[in-house]
Amino acid sequence: MCFMFKSIRMFFMFLFEDMEIKSIGDVIKDFKKLTGLFGVITDIFSQAPDDWDACMDIYDEFTGTWKWILKHLSISAIFGSLFANLTTHFLKVGKDVWGLVMAMIQKDYYKIGKDAGELIMILFD
Repeated sequence: MCFMFKSIRMFFMFLFEDMEIKSIGDVIKDFKKLTGLFGVITDIFSQAPDDWDACMDIYDEFTGTWKWILKHLSISAIFGSLFANLTTHFLKVGKDVWGLVMAMIQKDYYKIGKDAGELIMILFD
């Protein structure tokens, strides 16, 4: 219970950090501060449903995308495509793997990223 009152006091201090408020009684005595606080609280509660709906839209979008991926992508088709690309572009893959190993030895991070990107594009294209 004491923690709750400390949190409320911190909330008031945050809201009115530019004003000198020593206690909650100062807010109650000053009608302007009280109406300002009431306005902030009503704004919070009036915007809460919109914020909740926005969060739920993001959640629905994520779960919908995930369900689509699970429904439409087949693991066997992905591995078949990877195997086909690997065998078709064997020399390019070998060159990029060797370049990747040499870049790691030389600590050439730009070339590591470039070769890794080329490998991913070759295998998944």
